[in-house]
Amino acid sequence: MKTRLLAALVVVAILFATGALAETTHIHDNAQLFSKKDVTAINAAILTLQKDTNLDFAVLTTDDYLGDDNGIAIGQCFYTSQGYGLDESKSGLLFYIDMNQKKQYIVTMGYLATLVSGDMLGSVMDGISPYLAAKNYKDGILQLIQYVTDTYNTYLKSVVSSATATPAP
Repeated sequence: MKTRLLAALVVVAILFATGALAETTHIHDNAQLFSKKDVTAINAAILTLQKDTNLDFAVLTTDDYLGDDNGIAIGQCFYTSQGYGLDESKSGLLFYIDMNQKKQYIVTMGYLATLVSGDMLGSVMDGISPYLAAKNYKDGILQLIQYVTDTYNTYLKSVVSSATATPAP
């Protein structure tokens, strides 16, 4: 009886540890911009985005010098190296905040990179800039996730559905 109880407790502990690990794998906060509450709120929004759109989303922050004007390349390499993307083309985006260079990047990957224009990304960045300027990074990211969801549902869902549909033989 004690052995079964101990085994059950070990299994529960492993599940909780795995759940906690899964919650943080999409937020890499090297610049320490987020509280635990912020991370929880962002992770919940990411999970909803993934379920609703089949797009992945990750956040990377750094305060280290990683070079000038190579944020997109850094974001692409990081996204790929972490194995992000829920579909065959690894579609999604990474929001990269470089505190050293005082720059932010929206890095699109997979089919999202071909469907979203630079003008759209600029418009999105303009929309979240007030949050970032006020150092309200959590709400800026939540607004970005909402924008991605809305854009997917309004414009991209039908394009993606028709592009991925299997033609009749």
